[in-house]
Amino acid sequence: IATNFLVHEKIWLDKFKYEDAERKFYEQMNGPVASASRQNHSELVLRIASLEVEKQSLRGVVQELQRAISKLEARLNVLEETEELARPRSTAPQTQHMSPMHQVELSPPPSRG
Repeated sequence: IATNFLVHEKIWLDKFKYEDAERKFYEQMNGPVASASRQNHSELVLRIASLEVEKQSLRGVVQELQRAISKLEARLNVLEETEELARPRSTAPQTQHMSPMHQVELSPPPSRG
């Protein structure tokens, strides 16, 4: 008689049925979300790939700009050196001669009246 009460307890004896039903329920409930997630994932992968291509392109542009700046710096150094060689060297600094200042007298404004 002690085992008779277990006859009506099917939950523990049929546990796999409930687990399967629960798994199927959650799979159906999450199904569209999972596919949307996969779509977002593939979009992200494509976006990352395009950004990698853009990064490589920009890296090339930066290298070209660095080379151009180096060439310009070299040209500037050459120009500065030739300017220093062409400049006459004098020991005294050059001064500019100015004529003496003349004092100007201002006349009073005409009176109104």
